[in-house]
Amino acid sequence: MRLVSIVSTLGICTLIFTWVVKLARGFSAFWATVAVGLFMASYRLTGAWFDIERLDMLFLFLSMLGLLLASKSLSPNLSEKSRPLFTIAAALVLLFAFMTKQQAILFVIGGFFAYCHSRAKRLSMLFLGTFLTSAVTWVFIADQTTGGGFSYYCFKVPAGNGIQLSLAKVFLVTDLPVIAPLILPALFGTIAISKHYPRRDNIQGIFLAWGTVSAFIGSILSRAHWGGDQNVLIPFYLFAIIWACIICSGVEYRTRQQSILVSLVCLLQFGIFAYRPQAQLPTVSQETAHSAYTQLIQDLEKNGEVLCVDHGNMTKAPHFHILGLLDVYHASKGLPEVVHEAIAGKKYAAIVVDAEDGLSGLVPDVSTYYTRKHRQGLESSWTVTGFQTPVSGRAVWVYLP
Repeated sequence: MRLVSIVSTLGICTLIFTWVVKLARGFSAFWATVAVGLFMASYRLTGAWFDIERLDMLFLFLSMLGLLLASKSLSPNLSEKSRPLFTIAAALVLLFAFMTKQQAILFVIGGFFAYCHSRAKRLSMLFLGTFLTSAVTWVFIADQTTGGGFSYYCFKVPAGNGIQLSLAKVFLVTDLPVIAPLILPALFGTIAISKHYPRRDNIQGIFLAWGTVSAFIGSILSRAHWGGDQNVLIPFYLFAIIWACIICSGVEYRTRQQSILVSLVCLLQFGIFAYRPQAQLPTVSQETAHSAYTQLIQDLEKNGEVLCVDHGNMTKAPHFHILGLLDVYHASKGLPEVVHEAIAGKKYAAIVVDAEDGLSGLVPDVSTYYTRKHRQGLESSWTVTGFQTPVSGRAVWVYLP
């Protein structure tokens, strides 16, 4: 699965290069290389998710590819007979993106508006119709084979968490300043493209602009969604980088003074993105903490099955993770019956939790049937990517029946 993410990341780099070469002026290959470099440099500040066992990079690759194919369908060099084929292909690729991560629906909407913006009414209807027909068919089949599980987990559960304005503020106050040097060029490019929409040689720019709008909406909504981590910034950062390098290429093309200016802007952004590669490697103390935690779980499992709330993969019988459980808890307004019965029946020989307040959603049942017995001297985090757990200074607790 990590290989899927790595290949998808390299695919994204290829699409970045292709898009910038097509739209940049002057030394387009140079600016395409800068764009790829800036995207790769954002690795750490977007959570270091490019190469891990998550679906973001595959979803983003398919979304970009779908938009690029859609823009190709309006290429002036394409025959009229080929246009519908490219349109259908674009809709199907975006269907795969939707099947990977449902947030891709935003890029479908962006693609539809890009077709309308380009005055391609017939192709816009074909694009939307192909996607909707395929998506509805897929969801129906998926629900039939999962007893409604697909719609429950992919639509109801995310909707159950809602949008929190306080979290959206993090995006505006913390996340946007990180790419401040590129914001103005990206914003200028996205707005300026509308002035030239009738021109056939500007079609890819129109799809890129609507893709940028979709990515911005997706990133801010995801950040405002409970559990939205730094990975949700990847789409917007990516499109902002592409636009910034395209605009910089046009500015550089004019005078030497402007060339120096855009170079300084890019160097400043590289400086902000800079990170130490060794920050992704566990330290000796982290490895020691992980070994101690693993040993604790193994010792407790001698007495029976253990529920390790924050690390469901570490026990012999793997189980849910607390974040997944809370998603279901919020959507269904309570614990699943099977979890309640397991705790009430004292199925677990022990329940292990990182920090006292880590039992959110489980508190009533656990406090009724289990007693907090002892505090472990494990206060050092071993995780490098993602949420730091156990959090430094907040001990691990063991609950017994």
